[in-house]
Amino acid sequence: MKILLDKSTENHKGLGRFTATLINSLNDLPVTLKTYSRKGPIYHPLAFMNFVNLHDWEIYITPHFILPLNILFSGKPIYITIHDIIPFKKFNIKFFILFSFLSIILKFQNIKILTPSITSKNKLKILFKIDENKIFVVNNEARIMESSNNKKNNTINIDKNDKDIIDILYIGNLKKHKNVNLIIKACELISKIKKKEIKLSIVGGFDTQSSIKENLSLDFDFINFHGAITDDEINFLIDNADYLVQPSFDEGFGIPILEALVKNKKVICSDIEVFHELYEEYSIFVNYYDPVLLAEIICNDYGDNKNKSFFDSITQKYSLTNIKKQLSIALNL
Repeated sequence: MKILLDKSTENHKGLGRFTATLINSLNDLPVTLKTYSRKGPIYHPLAFMNFVNLHDWEIYITPHFILPLNILFSGKPIYITIHDIIPFKKFNIKFFILFSFLSIILKFQNIKILTPSITSKNKLKILFKIDENKIFVVNNEARIMESSNNKKNNTINIDKNDKDIIDILYIGNLKKHKNVNLIIKACELISKIKKKEIKLSIVGGFDTQSSIKENLSLDFDFINFHGAITDDEINFLIDNADYLVQPSFDEGFGIPILEALVKNKKVICSDIEVFHELYEEYSIFVNYYDPVLLAEIICNDYGDNKNKSFFDSITQKYSLTNIKKQLSIALNL
C-alpha cells in the first residue's frame, strides 16, 4: 500500500506533534510511505493549488484540512485531519468559505476525517452532518523526553532551591478560547494575599493571527513570558513546574497536558468534555470561570504526584502501539 503524506506542518508546535505521530506510526506499519512538503502558509486559498501526482500513491493523508484540488475526483481514499471545531466558530469570511468547501467535499465517499478525540468526532459529525463512520479517532503519541535540567543549550533559569515558590506553567497560543486570563487572575489573587510566592511561565510563542496578547495583563512581576523557544527549553520548564494549567474553553486534544503527565507533573485543566475523555483519571478539573477555585487548589497544593503504575497507564494509553491500531482501522490495513 503506497501512502502519500503532506508533512508541511512537521515543524509546527501543535500540528507538528500530530504529523510526527502519523509518520512514526506509518513507518511501523506494512505500507510504503512517501512524504512531501509544500511551500507557503498552511491555511491559505492558494494552498489548494499545490497539485500532486495522481500516480504516486494509493492513499493520501494530510494532518490538517487543506488538500490539493486535483486529487478530489481521483476516487482514491483521502484522509484530511480536523483537530477540533474551534476554527469554524469564528465569524469571518475565510473560515465560512472553508466550512462551506469542507461541507461539500465531505459528501464524497472517498473523503474521510482523522481527529484526535471522540469528543471532536462527535462535534464534527453534528457540525458537518456526516456519517460517523467517515470519522476516525487517532490520538497523539505520548512523547517521553529525558530530563532536561542539565542541558547546556538551555537559556532559561529557574530557582528550585526556594521551596516556598510555586512554579505554574501554561503552554499554548494566546487565542481567546485558551482562557489564559483565568491563570493570570488566579496568580494575581495568590500574589495579593501573600500566602505563597508564585511564578507563572507562559509559553505563548506560537504564530497566530487571532492572538489576544495585547488584551492580557502580562506585566506582573510573577509572569515570565517566553516566545519562540526550543523543545528542550519547553521540556525544561515542564521538568521544573509544580503545576501545568490548561484552562481552555474548548480543545481537540490538549497536547501540553499529555506532555506534563508523562513527566509525573500535576495538571489542572478546565472542566470540559474532551479533557474528561482523555485525562479523567490523571488531572484536577476546575470551572473555567472561577479563578478563586484555581487559586485555592494551587495554594493548598492539591493533587499528588503519581507512582510508576500511573506512568505506565498514561504511556500505554497513548503509546505508538495503540495509535498504530487506531490508524490501521482508519486506513483499513
